[in-house]
Order: sequence, then structure tokens, then C-alpha cells
Amino acid sequence: MPRILLLLIPLLLNVETAPAKTLYVSKSGDGSDALSWETGFNQISRALIESVTNDVIRLSAEVYRENLIVATPVTIIGGYVPGVLIDEGSPSDYSTIESA
Repeated sequence: MPRILLLLIPLLLNVETAPAKTLYVSKSGDGSDALSWETGFNQISRALIESVTNDVIRLSAEVYRENLIVATPVTIIGGYVPGVLIDEGSPSDYSTIESA
């Protein structure tokens, strides 16, 4: 029995996890797959439902009135102008208002 466990340990440690994806939320998105601003979901809650561990959810600079439950460890970043390249400029150029 201990030999079997020793053989299984490397297999268990070698399990690959799916790479994190980025989901976009924008009131002007078409809601199809959220993989871009154009196809973004219209609600944060939809992105949370579709997200998996370590995904990133990017929010356009709009007002979202939703009651949310974040049940999966994700990163939520807000204040983006849709269509602007994310990696350009300083993060301090975009504001995020947090509310409890």
C-alpha cells in the first residue's frame, strides 16, 4: 500500500490548472463571451458566475447597481475606458470606488 501512495504523489503534484482568463464587463458589450470589451458581459454578476479561480474581471468606468456574492477567488479591477489598451498608461489614471 505505501508503494502505491509513493507512486501516486508525483501524479497528484503534476496536475495542471487552467490558465486564468480575463473577462470584460461593459454596458456596451454584446454579452456573448466577455473575452473583449466588444463581447463583454453587461453585469458583474454574470462575470462572477462564469469566472473560475484566479480569473481577472475588468470593469468599464460605469455605474453597476448589483448585489454581488464573490464565491470564487478572482481579481476585479475597475474604471477602464472600453477600447483603451489595458497595459498602456498608469493604473492611477483609472479610478475604482469600493463600497461595502
